[in-house]
Amino acid sequence: MPATSYERVTPAPGKRETFTSFLVIAVGVIVLMTNALVPTLVGVYVDHFGLSISESGYTAAVYMTGGGIGAALVSFLLLPVRTPILLAVGLAALALANFGSIFAHSVPAILMLRLIAGIGEGMGLALMGAAVSRMKNPNRAYGIFVVAVLLMSAAVQYSIPWLRGALGAQMLFVPIAVVPACLLLFFWKFPNLAGTPQSAARAARPRSERPTGLYFWSGILATLVVYIAYGGGFAYMERIGVNTGLGADAVATMLGTSYLISAGAALLSILTANARGTTWKLSLSLVVVACSTLLAVSGEPEAYRIGMTGLFFAWFYFVPNLLGLMSLADATGRLAAAVTGAMECGLALGPAIAALWVGDGHFTAVGTMAVGGFSIAMVMLIPVLRHVRELRGGTGPLNEPPVRDVS
Repeated sequence: MPATSYERVTPAPGKRETFTSFLVIAVGVIVLMTNALVPTLVGVYVDHFGLSISESGYTAAVYMTGGGIGAALVSFLLLPVRTPILLAVGLAALALANFGSIFAHSVPAILMLRLIAGIGEGMGLALMGAAVSRMKNPNRAYGIFVVAVLLMSAAVQYSIPWLRGALGAQMLFVPIAVVPACLLLFFWKFPNLAGTPQSAARAARPRSERPTGLYFWSGILATLVVYIAYGGGFAYMERIGVNTGLGADAVATMLGTSYLISAGAALLSILTANARGTTWKLSLSLVVVACSTLLAVSGEPEAYRIGMTGLFFAWFYFVPNLLGLMSLADATGRLAAAVTGAMECGLALGPAIAALWVGDGHFTAVGTMAVGGFSIAMVMLIPVLRHVRELRGGTGPLNEPPVRDVS
Protein backbone atom coordinates (compact mmCIF):
# COMPACT_ATOMS: atom_id res chain seq x y z
CA MET A 1 0.00 0.00 0.00
CA PRO A 2 1.28 3.52 -0.70
CA ALA A 3 2.51 5.50 2.26
CA THR A 4 0.71 8.71 1.33
CA SER A 5 -1.90 9.82 -1.21
CA TYR A 6 -1.08 12.75 -3.49
CA GLU A 7 -2.16 14.14 -6.84
CA ARG A 8 -0.37 16.22 -9.43
CA VAL A 9 -1.01 19.94 -9.58
CA THR A 10 -1.69 21.29 -13.07
CA PRO A 11 -2.51 24.93 -13.82
CA ALA A 12 -5.42 25.96 -16.02
CA PRO A 13 -4.49 25.83 -19.71
CA GLY A 14 -3.72 29.03 -21.56
CA LYS A 15 -1.74 30.34 -24.50
CA ARG A 16 1.48 30.56 -22.48
CA GLU A 17 1.06 27.05 -21.08
CA THR A 18 0.35 25.64 -24.53
CA PHE A 19 3.44 27.31 -26.01
CA THR A 20 5.62 26.01 -23.17
CA SER A 21 4.38 22.44 -23.62
CA PHE A 22 4.91 22.74 -27.37
CA LEU A 23 8.46 24.04 -26.82
CA VAL A 24 9.33 21.17 -24.46
CA ILE A 25 8.27 18.56 -27.02
CA ALA A 26 9.84 20.51 -29.91
CA VAL A 27 13.22 20.43 -28.15
CA GLY A 28 13.12 16.63 -27.97
CA VAL A 29 12.00 16.28 -31.59
CA ILE A 30 14.62 18.63 -33.00
CA VAL A 31 17.60 17.18 -31.12
CA LEU A 32 16.54 13.72 -32.30
CA MET A 33 16.75 14.77 -35.97
CA THR A 34 20.41 13.79 -35.91
CA ASN A 35 19.61 10.50 -34.18
CA ALA A 36 17.10 9.64 -36.91
CA LEU A 37 19.85 10.04 -39.51
CA VAL A 38 22.35 7.74 -37.76
CA PRO A 39 21.77 4.71 -40.07
CA THR A 40 22.11 6.88 -43.18
CA LEU A 41 25.17 8.71 -41.83
CA VAL A 42 26.87 5.36 -41.26
CA GLY A 43 26.38 4.65 -44.96
CA VAL A 44 27.54 8.17 -45.90
CA TYR A 45 30.78 7.69 -43.99
CA VAL A 46 31.36 4.42 -45.88
CA ASP A 47 30.45 5.61 -49.38
CA HIS A 48 31.63 9.23 -49.36
CA PHE A 49 34.14 9.68 -46.51
CA GLY A 50 36.08 6.47 -47.14
CA LEU A 51 35.57 4.85 -43.73
CA SER A 52 35.18 1.09 -43.28
CA ILE A 53 31.89 -0.35 -42.04
CA SER A 54 33.38 -0.87 -38.58
CA GLU A 55 34.80 2.68 -38.43
CA SER A 56 31.45 4.08 -39.52
CA GLY A 57 29.75 2.03 -36.82
CA TYR A 58 32.06 3.61 -34.27
CA THR A 59 30.94 7.09 -35.38
CA ALA A 60 27.45 6.07 -34.27
CA ALA A 61 28.80 4.58 -31.04
CA VAL A 62 30.76 7.73 -30.19
CA TYR A 63 27.75 9.92 -30.97
CA MET A 64 25.52 7.91 -28.64
CA THR A 65 28.21 7.90 -25.95
CA GLY A 66 28.15 11.68 -26.13
CA GLY A 67 24.40 11.52 -25.64
CA GLY A 68 24.90 9.58 -22.39
CA ILE A 69 27.46 12.14 -21.21
CA GLY A 70 25.09 14.99 -22.02
CA ALA A 71 22.24 13.39 -20.10
CA ALA A 72 24.53 12.76 -17.11
CA LEU A 73 25.56 16.42 -17.14
CA VAL A 74 21.91 17.44 -17.01
CA SER A 75 21.17 15.11 -14.10
CA PHE A 76 24.06 16.67 -12.13
CA LEU A 77 23.38 20.28 -13.10
CA LEU A 78 19.57 20.33 -13.21
CA LEU A 79 19.16 21.84 -9.71
CA PRO A 80 22.02 24.39 -9.49
CA VAL A 81 21.99 25.73 -13.07
CA ARG A 82 19.14 27.49 -14.82
CA THR A 83 17.56 25.14 -17.35
CA PRO A 84 17.51 27.61 -20.30
CA ILE A 85 21.29 27.98 -19.98
CA LEU A 86 21.77 24.21 -20.10
CA LEU A 87 19.53 24.05 -23.16
CA ALA A 88 21.46 26.81 -24.95
CA VAL A 89 24.75 24.99 -24.37
CA GLY A 90 23.31 21.72 -25.66
CA LEU A 91 21.75 23.22 -28.79
CA ALA A 92 24.91 25.17 -29.62
CA ALA A 93 27.08 22.04 -29.26
CA LEU A 94 24.75 20.03 -31.51
CA ALA A 95 24.51 22.72 -34.21
CA LEU A 96 28.22 23.57 -34.35
CA ALA A 97 29.40 19.95 -34.33
CA ASN A 98 26.99 18.95 -37.10
CA PHE A 99 28.12 21.92 -39.20
CA GLY A 100 31.77 21.04 -38.62
CA SER A 101 31.09 17.44 -39.70
CA ILE A 102 30.58 18.65 -43.28
CA PHE A 103 34.28 19.46 -43.55
CA ALA A 104 35.94 16.80 -41.34
CA HIS A 105 37.50 13.84 -43.15
CA SER A 106 40.10 12.44 -40.76
CA VAL A 107 38.86 9.74 -38.39
CA PRO A 108 39.96 11.54 -35.16
CA ALA A 109 38.25 14.79 -36.22
CA ILE A 110 35.09 12.94 -37.24
CA LEU A 111 34.90 11.08 -33.93
CA MET A 112 35.51 14.24 -31.87
CA LEU A 113 32.76 16.15 -33.68
CA ARG A 114 30.32 13.23 -33.34
CA LEU A 115 31.07 13.12 -29.59
CA ILE A 116 30.33 16.84 -29.18
CA ALA A 117 27.14 16.56 -31.24
CA GLY A 118 26.04 13.63 -29.10
CA ILE A 119 26.59 15.60 -25.90
CA GLY A 120 24.35 18.35 -27.28
CA GLU A 121 21.62 15.89 -28.20
CA GLY A 122 21.82 14.15 -24.82
CA MET A 123 21.44 17.44 -22.95
CA GLY A 124 18.37 18.45 -24.95
CA LEU A 125 16.70 15.06 -24.67
CA ALA A 126 17.32 14.81 -20.91
CA LEU A 127 15.87 18.29 -20.35
CA MET A 128 12.76 17.33 -22.29
CA GLY A 129 12.41 14.13 -20.23
CA ALA A 130 12.72 16.00 -16.94
CA ALA A 131 10.14 18.55 -18.09
CA VAL A 132 7.64 15.90 -19.25
CA SER A 133 7.83 14.25 -15.82
CA ARG A 134 6.27 17.43 -14.41
CA MET A 135 3.28 17.11 -16.70
CA LYS A 136 -0.02 15.60 -15.61
CA ASN A 137 -0.05 12.78 -18.18
CA PRO A 138 3.52 11.79 -19.14
CA ASN A 139 2.36 8.82 -21.24
CA ARG A 140 0.27 11.04 -23.49
CA ALA A 141 3.03 13.67 -23.76
CA TYR A 142 5.51 11.00 -24.82
CA GLY A 143 3.01 9.62 -27.32
CA ILE A 144 2.67 13.06 -28.92
CA PHE A 145 6.46 13.39 -28.85
CA VAL A 146 6.98 10.06 -30.62
CA VAL A 147 4.36 10.89 -33.29
CA ALA A 148 6.18 14.16 -33.99
CA VAL A 149 9.56 12.38 -34.09
CA LEU A 150 8.24 9.83 -36.57
CA LEU A 151 6.73 12.43 -38.88
CA MET A 152 9.97 14.39 -38.76
CA SER A 153 12.02 11.24 -39.38
CA ALA A 154 9.85 10.31 -42.36
CA ALA A 155 10.29 13.77 -43.87
CA VAL A 156 14.06 13.54 -43.37
CA GLN A 157 14.29 10.07 -44.93
CA TYR A 158 12.19 11.07 -47.95
CA SER A 159 14.42 14.10 -48.51
CA ILE A 160 17.67 12.09 -48.43
CA PRO A 161 17.69 11.01 -52.12
CA TRP A 162 17.09 14.61 -53.25
CA LEU A 163 19.72 16.08 -50.90
CA ARG A 164 22.23 13.41 -51.84
CA GLY A 165 21.69 13.93 -55.56
CA ALA A 166 21.38 17.71 -55.62
CA LEU A 167 23.89 18.82 -53.00
CA GLY A 168 26.11 15.85 -52.15
CA ALA A 169 25.97 13.34 -49.33
CA GLN A 170 27.89 15.52 -46.87
CA MET A 171 25.13 18.14 -47.13
CA LEU A 172 22.93 15.83 -45.04
CA PHE A 173 24.58 17.54 -42.08
CA VAL A 174 23.13 20.94 -43.06
CA PRO A 175 19.52 20.54 -41.81
CA ILE A 176 20.64 18.92 -38.55
CA ALA A 177 22.89 21.93 -37.97
CA VAL A 178 20.53 24.70 -39.05
CA VAL A 179 17.35 23.58 -37.24
CA PRO A 180 18.91 23.32 -33.73
CA ALA A 181 20.57 26.70 -34.36
CA CYS A 182 17.15 28.20 -35.13
CA LEU A 183 15.72 26.74 -31.91
CA LEU A 184 18.32 28.78 -29.99
CA LEU A 185 16.10 31.81 -30.66
CA PHE A 186 13.63 30.45 -28.09
CA PHE A 187 15.92 28.80 -25.50
CA TRP A 188 15.16 31.43 -22.84
CA LYS A 189 11.45 30.50 -22.93
CA PHE A 190 12.14 26.89 -21.88
CA PRO A 191 10.77 26.29 -18.33
CA ASN A 192 13.33 26.58 -15.55
CA LEU A 193 13.38 23.24 -13.69
CA ALA A 194 16.09 24.26 -11.22
CA GLY A 195 15.54 25.07 -7.56
CA THR A 196 12.07 25.32 -6.12
CA PRO A 197 9.95 22.92 -8.22
CA GLN A 198 12.41 20.04 -7.87
CA SER A 199 13.02 20.74 -4.18
CA ALA A 200 9.32 20.94 -3.40
CA ALA A 201 8.61 17.68 -5.16
CA ARG A 202 11.47 15.96 -3.37
CA ALA A 203 10.44 17.29 0.05
CA ALA A 204 6.82 16.24 -0.45
CA ARG A 205 7.75 12.63 -1.20
CA PRO A 206 8.22 10.41 1.88
CA ARG A 207 11.75 9.03 2.30
CA SER A 208 10.63 5.50 1.47
CA GLU A 209 9.38 6.68 -1.94
CA ARG A 210 12.47 8.63 -2.98
CA PRO A 211 14.11 7.32 -6.16
CA THR A 212 17.04 5.54 -4.51
CA GLY A 213 15.57 2.05 -4.31
CA LEU A 214 15.81 -1.04 -6.47
CA TYR A 215 13.21 0.19 -8.96
CA PHE A 216 15.24 3.34 -9.72
CA TRP A 217 18.44 1.50 -10.66
CA SER A 218 16.56 -1.38 -12.23
CA GLY A 219 14.74 1.07 -14.52
CA ILE A 220 18.03 2.60 -15.66
CA LEU A 221 19.70 -0.77 -16.28
CA ALA A 222 16.65 -2.21 -18.06
CA THR A 223 16.59 0.77 -20.40
CA LEU A 224 20.32 0.40 -21.02
CA VAL A 225 19.96 -3.28 -21.94
CA VAL A 226 16.94 -2.81 -24.19
CA TYR A 227 18.66 0.01 -26.09
CA ILE A 228 21.85 -2.04 -26.49
CA ALA A 229 19.73 -4.73 -28.13
CA TYR A 230 17.92 -2.22 -30.34
CA GLY A 231 20.95 -0.04 -31.08
CA GLY A 232 22.98 -3.01 -32.31
CA GLY A 233 20.72 -3.17 -35.34
CA PHE A 234 19.58 0.46 -35.62
CA ALA A 235 22.97 1.83 -36.67
CA TYR A 236 23.25 -0.76 -39.46
CA MET A 237 19.67 -0.70 -40.78
CA GLU A 238 20.72 1.09 -43.97
CA ARG A 239 23.67 -1.28 -44.56
CA ILE A 240 21.50 -4.33 -43.82
CA GLY A 241 19.08 -3.23 -46.53
CA VAL A 242 21.86 -2.59 -49.03
CA ASN A 243 23.30 -6.02 -48.18
CA THR A 244 20.02 -7.66 -49.25
CA GLY A 245 20.35 -6.10 -52.70
CA LEU A 246 18.33 -2.90 -52.28
CA GLY A 247 19.85 0.42 -53.33
CA ALA A 248 20.71 3.09 -50.77
CA ASP A 249 17.99 5.45 -52.04
CA ALA A 250 15.42 2.64 -52.01
CA VAL A 251 16.32 1.86 -48.40
CA ALA A 252 16.01 5.54 -47.44
CA THR A 253 12.55 5.74 -49.01
CA MET A 254 11.49 2.49 -47.34
CA LEU A 255 12.68 3.74 -43.94
CA GLY A 256 10.68 6.92 -44.47
CA THR A 257 7.56 4.84 -45.15
CA SER A 258 8.25 2.76 -42.03
CA TYR A 259 8.42 5.95 -39.95
CA LEU A 260 5.05 7.07 -41.32
CA ILE A 261 3.44 3.70 -40.60
CA SER A 262 4.91 3.72 -37.11
CA ALA A 263 3.19 7.03 -36.37
CA GLY A 264 0.04 4.91 -36.12
CA ALA A 265 1.66 2.93 -33.31
CA ALA A 266 2.53 6.12 -31.44
CA LEU A 267 -1.06 7.35 -31.91
CA LEU A 268 -2.23 4.02 -30.51
CA SER A 269 -0.04 4.60 -27.45
CA ILE A 270 -1.79 7.95 -26.93
CA LEU A 271 -5.24 6.34 -27.17
CA THR A 272 -4.24 3.61 -24.69
CA ALA A 273 -2.29 5.92 -22.36
CA ASN A 274 -4.75 5.48 -19.50
CA ALA A 275 -5.41 1.80 -20.09
CA ARG A 276 -4.17 -0.90 -17.74
CA GLY A 277 -1.89 -3.74 -18.79
CA THR A 278 1.45 -1.94 -19.00
CA THR A 279 3.33 -5.22 -18.60
CA TRP A 280 1.53 -6.73 -21.60
CA LYS A 281 2.05 -3.60 -23.67
CA LEU A 282 5.78 -3.65 -23.07
CA SER A 283 6.38 -7.40 -23.35
CA LEU A 284 4.27 -8.06 -26.47
CA SER A 285 5.73 -5.10 -28.34
CA LEU A 286 9.26 -6.34 -27.59
CA VAL A 287 8.36 -9.82 -28.85
CA VAL A 288 7.27 -8.28 -32.16
CA VAL A 289 10.44 -6.16 -32.34
CA ALA A 290 12.65 -9.24 -31.81
CA CYS A 291 10.82 -11.35 -34.42
CA SER A 292 10.88 -8.48 -36.92
CA THR A 293 14.61 -8.01 -36.41
CA LEU A 294 15.18 -11.68 -37.23
CA LEU A 295 13.21 -11.21 -40.45
CA ALA A 296 15.12 -8.06 -41.40
CA VAL A 297 18.53 -9.75 -41.14
CA SER A 298 17.50 -12.90 -43.02
CA GLY A 299 19.07 -11.61 -46.25
CA GLU A 300 15.88 -11.50 -48.37
CA PRO A 301 14.65 -8.12 -49.71
CA GLU A 302 10.96 -8.86 -49.06
CA ALA A 303 11.69 -10.18 -45.57
CA TYR A 304 13.72 -7.03 -44.91
CA ARG A 305 10.78 -4.81 -45.89
CA ILE A 306 8.31 -6.75 -43.73
CA GLY A 307 10.74 -6.97 -40.84
CA MET A 308 11.55 -3.26 -40.83
CA THR A 309 7.88 -2.30 -40.93
CA GLY A 310 7.03 -4.58 -38.01
CA LEU A 311 10.11 -3.53 -36.07
CA PHE A 312 9.38 0.18 -36.38
CA PHE A 313 5.68 -0.20 -35.58
CA ALA A 314 6.22 -2.28 -32.43
CA TRP A 315 9.23 -0.28 -31.26
CA PHE A 316 7.45 3.06 -31.46
CA TYR A 317 4.54 1.67 -29.50
CA PHE A 318 6.98 0.38 -26.88
CA VAL A 319 8.99 3.60 -26.42
CA PRO A 320 6.28 6.01 -25.15
CA ASN A 321 4.99 3.30 -22.81
CA LEU A 322 8.49 2.72 -21.43
CA LEU A 323 9.22 6.43 -20.95
CA GLY A 324 5.79 7.03 -19.47
CA LEU A 325 6.41 4.22 -16.97
CA MET A 326 9.67 5.87 -15.84
CA SER A 327 7.99 9.26 -15.42
CA LEU A 328 5.14 7.74 -13.41
CA ALA A 329 7.64 6.00 -11.14
CA ASP A 330 9.36 9.30 -10.25
CA ALA A 331 7.52 12.60 -10.69
CA THR A 332 10.60 14.70 -9.86
CA GLY A 333 12.05 13.96 -13.29
CA ARG A 334 15.37 12.54 -12.08
CA LEU A 335 14.63 9.01 -13.26
CA ALA A 336 13.41 10.27 -16.66
CA ALA A 337 16.61 12.31 -17.13
CA ALA A 338 18.78 9.35 -16.08
CA VAL A 339 16.89 7.03 -18.41
CA THR A 340 17.62 9.25 -21.43
CA GLY A 341 21.31 8.82 -20.61
CA ALA A 342 20.83 5.05 -20.44
CA MET A 343 19.10 5.19 -23.84
CA GLU A 344 22.02 7.03 -25.40
CA CYS A 345 24.62 4.76 -23.79
CA GLY A 346 22.70 1.71 -24.99
CA LEU A 347 22.57 3.07 -28.52
CA ALA A 348 26.33 3.64 -28.25
CA LEU A 349 27.22 0.21 -26.90
CA GLY A 350 24.90 -1.64 -29.30
CA PRO A 351 26.69 -0.63 -32.53
CA ALA A 352 30.10 -1.09 -30.88
CA ILE A 353 29.23 -4.63 -29.81
CA ALA A 354 27.63 -5.46 -33.16
CA ALA A 355 30.69 -4.05 -34.98
CA LEU A 356 32.66 -7.05 -33.73
CA TRP A 357 30.58 -9.28 -36.03
CA VAL A 358 29.28 -7.11 -38.88
CA GLY A 359 32.62 -6.00 -40.31
CA ASP A 360 32.45 -8.70 -42.99
CA GLY A 361 28.82 -7.98 -43.84
CA HIS A 362 27.22 -10.70 -41.69
CA PHE A 363 24.31 -9.24 -39.73
CA THR A 364 22.75 -12.33 -38.10
CA ALA A 365 24.33 -11.36 -34.75
CA VAL A 366 21.97 -8.37 -34.69
CA GLY A 367 18.98 -10.73 -34.39
CA THR A 368 20.64 -12.70 -31.59
CA MET A 369 21.32 -9.48 -29.68
CA ALA A 370 17.67 -8.45 -30.02
CA VAL A 371 16.19 -11.69 -28.70
CA GLY A 372 18.59 -11.97 -25.76
CA GLY A 373 18.62 -8.30 -24.79
CA PHE A 374 14.87 -7.79 -24.88
CA SER A 375 14.28 -10.89 -22.75
CA ILE A 376 16.72 -9.71 -20.09
CA ALA A 377 15.29 -6.17 -20.11
CA MET A 378 11.73 -7.32 -19.41
CA VAL A 379 12.90 -9.21 -16.32
CA MET A 380 14.76 -6.11 -15.14
CA LEU A 381 11.65 -3.95 -15.54
CA ILE A 382 9.70 -5.98 -12.96
CA PRO A 383 10.74 -3.81 -9.95
CA VAL A 384 9.65 -0.64 -11.78
CA LEU A 385 6.28 -2.15 -12.70
CA ARG A 386 5.76 -3.27 -9.12
CA HIS A 387 6.67 0.17 -7.78
CA VAL A 388 4.16 1.93 -10.02
CA ARG A 389 1.54 -0.64 -9.04
CA GLU A 390 2.20 0.15 -5.37
CA LEU A 391 1.84 3.88 -6.06
CA ARG A 392 -1.50 3.12 -7.65
CA GLY A 393 -2.53 1.17 -4.57
CA GLY A 394 -3.13 -1.93 -6.66
CA THR A 395 -6.24 -0.76 -8.50
CA GLY A 396 -6.80 2.89 -7.64
CA PRO A 397 -5.55 6.05 -9.36
CA LEU A 398 -1.85 6.77 -9.34
CA ASN A 399 -0.70 8.38 -6.09
CA GLU A 400 2.17 10.82 -6.54
CA PRO A 401 3.73 13.82 -4.82
CA PRO A 402 2.46 17.29 -5.76
CA VAL A 403 4.60 18.70 -8.53
CA ARG A 404 4.19 21.70 -10.75
CA ASP A 405 3.43 21.31 -14.42
CA VAL A 406 6.25 22.73 -16.56
CA SER A 407 3.83 24.98 -18.37
